Amino acid sequence: MTQLIILVAEIEQKIHFFKKPSMINKNYIIKIYMDRIFTIVDFPKKGETHGKYKSKTAKGAANKAFSELSRKINLKNSNKNNMMYFTIKEINTDKYYTYIGTRVELFRPIIVNIGGKKIEYKYKNIITLEK
Repeated sequence: MTQLIILVAEIEQKIHFFKKPSMINKNYIIKIYMDRIFTIVDFPKKGETHGKYKSKTAKGAANKAFSELSRKINLKNSNKNNMMYFTIKEINTDKYYTYIGTRVELFRPIIVNIGGKKIEYKYKNIITLEK
């Protein structure tokens, strides 16, 4: 919590260059830099929730949730029905977000070094907010 307060103070100093001090909303600053927690709704059964996904944005959490769901049901772009509807809920505010997602197999997998460990990305998730 003290790190968050220090971070807010540093951000306020940077914002002072652009805005008048009376225009700064501290709650907005804290909300931007804090991870939000989401869960998948109605999975595996209706009325149940599954998993906890941390992200600063709903779309980031939806991408993580979609990756897990597509691995569980073996969703690939070679399947005929390769789209999935799913709903996530922000735990703190009880807001619901419904997304449509598909998974595309990459022609050449992307290999990334993270912490001396090679990670291979074979698929790309494409998700959009349903309106």
